[in-house]
Amino acid sequence: SAESTTSHGDSELDDRTDMDLAHMHDHNENKKKKTRTVFSRYQVSQLENTFEMKRYLSSNERSALANKLTLTETQVKIWFQNRRNKFKRQATVEESATMHMQRSSLFGPTTAVSVAAMMNAAAGAAAAGNALD
Repeated sequence: SAESTTSHGDSELDDRTDMDLAHMHDHNENKKKKTRTVFSRYQVSQLENTFEMKRYLSSNERSALANKLTLTETQVKIWFQNRRNKFKRQATVEESATMHMQRSSLFGPTTAVSVAAMMNAAAGAAAAGNALD
């Protein structure tokens, strides 16, 4: 009958789902979380100096920098990706502060305190976003 086929089909689906969940659980236990790379002050200063000159590195430049700093190419690549994102966030914060100051000058006096408060709030938001990286 149609009812028994339907209930049988559902139980097969339930079994398969349970097995998939068990497999995912086993897979997650075996998977080790990567540790966060801690860069030395020297490495960060060299990475920052390079970033000031170039936002993007060729594979040869990345390889040379990684060798110089005793990092992997992947670490350098990810550092640059994260730094470009931080740069974009900072640019957005500065742009919104500039827009606020322009609007304030059009619609009323701006106090140094209100601009400073906005800059601090925006910097805090950027720092919170940076903490998620």
